Amino acid sequence: MRVVASLGLPRTDPIAAATALAEVAVEHELVITHAPDPADGPASAIARELAARLRPTAVATLLTKAVTDEDGELRVIEQAAVEALLDAGIVAVCEAEDDSFDPALATAALAIGLHADLLLLLTPDPDAPSHELAAVRFRRTGGRAAIGRLHHAAALVRGEAGRQLVPRGAL
Repeated sequence: MRVVASLGLPRTDPIAAATALAEVAVEHELVITHAPDPADGPASAIARELAARLRPTAVATLLTKAVTDEDGELRVIEQAAVEALLDAGIVAVCEAEDDSFDPALATAALAIGLHADLLLLLTPDPDAPSHELAAVRFRRTGGRAAIGRLHHAAALVRGEAGRQLVPRGAL
């Protein structure tokens, strides 16, 4: 299953993120997105911690930029590069180049472009309106979205925790 996970907030503890997401990466293709944080470079730290847990699976970091296309749709410019990493069996850890767009919405756009099966919105605030909007947008493409806390990542993937939004007609 192709899973795109949004960490959303800067200053996510790299060890906690790697611990929670390693279990997901062992069984699924995984892309992790993270909001920009120039103070401590969390994408690199998360990638290092994740690589230590997943060897021999490769982990790569990538700087991404979301833009609005001519149709007014949000898209991530580096989508093809992320897809190439996934196709090569590499876990992709993406950090947004800037904070022009809400991280959850940019992650949903990337998940849609990658034809992901699951959008994970990992957050300390499961009731954030942007998470709900991102989940609804993604669900319209036929994928499942789950909103919950980072330490529940594997349970969210299994559908056992958090808020699960499934495509219409999937129940």
